[in-house]
Amino acid sequence: KPLSLRLDAAYDVHEGKTERINSDLSAKLSDITISAGQRYNRQQDILFFTSGIAVQPSKSLHISGNLWYDAEEREMKDITLNAKYMRQCWGINMSYIKRPDDYTITIMLELKGFGSRKV
Repeated sequence: KPLSLRLDAAYDVHEGKTERINSDLSAKLSDITISAGQRYNRQQDILFFTSGIAVQPSKSLHISGNLWYDAEEREMKDITLNAKYMRQCWGINMSYIKRPDDYTITIMLELKGFGSRKV
């Protein structure tokens, strides 16, 4: 699936107005996936755009980034960067999330095999 498109919309025939429109487009080119999307909801006064990129340079490493832009407030609402490195017995996942007036950094270590029992 090199290209994926999703679109949904709702139109109120009694009001003669579009209630919501959502769309997502993603394209996979070799080891890189690029995505873009849009969300509109008239009742909730929402209009924002999303974009992202994901790269898997090796079987063990996956890196991605996403942006969320609020067109109503004309402000970047969310920036997310992720890196995941997996080996046979362990893995590490690092995330950075930036929001207006706030940010989060997480580092998670995954140890495989704990809690499972082979018979």
